[in-house]
Amino acid sequence: MKRNRVSSFKYFFYDFVRVTGLPGYLLFRPKRIYEGEKSKDMFKGGFLLASNHISIFDPMYVHYAVPSRRHHSLIAKEFARNKFLKWMFTVCAQCILLDRQNMDMSTFKEIVDRLKSGEMITIYPEGRVNDTSESLQAYKSGVVMMALRSHKRIVPIYLKRREHWYSRLVYVIGKPIDVYDFAKGKMLTPKEIEEVSKYLENKEKELEQIALRGGK
Repeated sequence: MKRNRVSSFKYFFYDFVRVTGLPGYLLFRPKRIYEGEKSKDMFKGGFLLASNHISIFDPMYVHYAVPSRRHHSLIAKEFARNKFLKWMFTVCAQCILLDRQNMDMSTFKEIVDRLKSGEMITIYPEGRVNDTSESLQAYKSGVVMMALRSHKRIVPIYLKRREHWYSRLVYVIGKPIDVYDFAKGKMLTPKEIEEVSKYLENKEKELEQIALRGGK
């Protein structure tokens, strides 16, 4: 897959929405807290941005965390209930539609190819909006599989819940994780993949604690 050019017509509507959405940046006043030192190479190239999932507006909120990059969020295909909504999600928002009940290999391959071509994929490993009393739901293993197959890193990010509509957006951005540090050059077993998924889930909980201590 060829790398998409900055001026590609494919992104015309997407970039238009980005520009017209700039006032939201002033409204939400994003605050970024980094787990480690911020690196200028942190958001370069292809990688998976793995976030907690607190509302249907997360794709917009998370965009303000990394405004310098084009986001390609994974969303459930049931949200694209008609042709207009499908156009809005896939063309204007550049989302990738995902069948949560039966993800086929073509979709998985598309995601891996996009990562290899240098795109940033935003994924919500909880699988759905968290409307439970728990701060975080169990992570699905798909994010680990994608990182392994594409040889790309995972950047965990925690989005703090806002108390009011006017509250500022607060993010905690974790250190990039190379899944191959766990694999050590070998294929992971299903059990080991689940262990890495649990590690990512625990890392998200660590970022949550940082947000609670420093996010105002």
